[in-house]
Amino acid sequence: MFEEEKKVEHKQGRPWKIVFKSRVFEEADLERKKILEDMPDCEVKVKFLNAQDMFVVKLREPEKEKVSKKKKKR
Repeated sequence: MFEEEKKVEHKQGRPWKIVFKSRVFEEADLERKKILEDMPDCEVKVKFLNAQDMFVVKLREPEKEKVSKKKKKR
């Protein structure tokens, strides 16, 4: 009658670092473009913070490749 609820674990992603703040989107977007020119591998985004009434540019490093361990057959 009742379906069992499945609990799905959510993994926390890599952290974002705030590198620039501005009240105008155009300034934040220019900063984002400059960062992308300097570091094309990084992830950069512009986000609006409603509580502070400003735009922020956030940056995070690219995901590092994980080395998988192979199991030996015996």
